Amino acid sequence: MNGIVNAPSGSATIQWKLYSGPTSVAFGNANSGNTTVSFSQPGSYTLELSADDGVHAVAYDAIVMTVMPQARMANISTRAAVGIGENVSIGGFIIQGSAPKQILIRALGPSLSNAGVQGALVDPTIELRDSHGTLLLGNDNWRDTQEQEIQNTGLAPSDDRESAILTSLAPGSYTAIVSGKNNTGGIGLIEVYEMAQAGSRLMNISTRGFVGTGDNVMIGGVILTGTDPATILFRAIGPSLASAGIQNPLTDPTLGLFNAQGTKIANDNNWKDSQQSAIQATGLAPSDDRESALLVDLSAGNYTAIVSGVNNTTGVALIEAYQLP
Repeated sequence: MNGIVNAPSGSATIQWKLYSGPTSVAFGNANSGNTTVSFSQPGSYTLELSADDGVHAVAYDAIVMTVMPQARMANISTRAAVGIGENVSIGGFIIQGSAPKQILIRALGPSLSNAGVQGALVDPTIELRDSHGTLLLGNDNWRDTQEQEIQNTGLAPSDDRESAILTSLAPGSYTAIVSGKNNTGGIGLIEVYEMAQAGSRLMNISTRGFVGTGDNVMIGGVILTGTDPATILFRAIGPSLASAGIQNPLTDPTLGLFNAQGTKIANDNNWKDSQQSAIQATGLAPSDDRESALLVDLSAGNYTAIVSGVNNTTGVALIEAYQLP
């Protein structure tokens, strides 16, 4: 974040000094008409500005600047019907930054029955692959490997048949594939958690799965942490998946966005119906007019995006959430 403070005109020599703040501050050209101050982390900073033109008395000014953290995606999840073949649940996510990020990936099924979900996936498995499709890690029952490390996160699955992977990943694109053991099917939940908010961050989640009716619609969840609002683009993609070789794409998806209280705060059927110019300006507009998109500013909290088919149609769809700069 940058703060811009006007400097006196004329031949005065401008000097900056930081005399309080949570971290160091980088200053721009102090002899220009304005100076850009760069803050490396949120917090409250007190800066001192002095100007001396060699003739007049030295002038001092103190500036207190509070830098607020932008809300960010700290947890992303999708609940969908998990089948076989192209109907497995495929979650993609992007880590942006310059340093590795520790994340926890979970694939839940049996414990969803306790939440009243009918037809939950009995025994999920998970595979983690990089952007080239190379298998990095896999897990069937989470206690088989990393049991203590996963318990230490406080996010261990509640059923031993569920899957989890705790790992550090370099910035890049990754895919987590959830399927049922021995080609079983059912409702499953795929989740990705940040273990620490400092450094690199989760910037995008996309999950491809089968969209049915009733409990079998696709439900994407996002948890935002921070104080300043974040701009998020949600997309529900269906028809354009046919060009990627998907045999049974959802022909006309709809998208609803709900807050933590279950109140619908936005909805869209065809993305050009509203926000067309704003969505096009992101460079992420859907390629088919029947697909859905919502561009929203969201404060910290829990949000749910639900993808279903118009007139109870079914098929394979993709739900995505992008955090924009």
